Amino acid sequence: MNLTYAKRILVLAVLGALVAIYLTYEHYEDKGSVCDISSFISCSVVNKSEFAKLLNVPIAILGLSWNIVLLIGSWEIIRHGKASASREYANDVALLVFLWCLAGGGFVIYLVVAEVIVGAICPFCTVTHILIVAALYNSSRMYSESKQSHFDIGKIGMGVYIKGLLRRVGHLVAVAGLLFIIPLLYFNMTHVEGQEQMFDEVWLLRLSFISCCFSSDTFLWKLSSRSW
Repeated sequence: MNLTYAKRILVLAVLGALVAIYLTYEHYEDKGSVCDISSFISCSVVNKSEFAKLLNVPIAILGLSWNIVLLIGSWEIIRHGKASASREYANDVALLVFLWCLAGGGFVIYLVVAEVIVGAICPFCTVTHILIVAALYNSSRMYSESKQSHFDIGKIGMGVYIKGLLRRVGHLVAVAGLLFIIPLLYFNMTHVEGQEQMFDEVWLLRLSFISCCFSSDTFLWKLSSRSW
């Protein structure tokens, strides 16, 4: 596997995380942003608009979680992509990274539409969009090369393939789920004045419980399948 794409994605994820951290800080800061040039070019206008939150969670924090998952995935590929014994696992992670970036690319469209509705451009948000699109390009190239090593899905069936895929990389899926469930728990179980609670505590705890069970199941499967 060509690890150049994974290394590029790792760098993009680090840069994206740094931008997300700044946007999170700016979201709660009342002094304005360094990129507030005018009413049209302003991070503050966009980052404090009604579109700056999703399910009560600031978009910047969701972006930080997204980049952390991308960083973990690319690092896993770099770690396991060279050794032939773990190359199949790296190929599976490459598929997940591609799907993750594809989801991020779809969210970029939502954010651009939000900027059009608000009537302002956020320069730092634009940097984030560019980083996501660049990650999507590199992940698609990486997956197009790695999928040649995957076995023929038609021979074993899609259901069997997906089940095996989740067994091998389910722990990464669980980590991604937890990184999004934790902010949902915090911002929807912490009562803030003027903020409507999107979910009740029982519903959110069920999500957390399912994610933890899924993570434990994949860990135990890996432990039992290891040759001692």
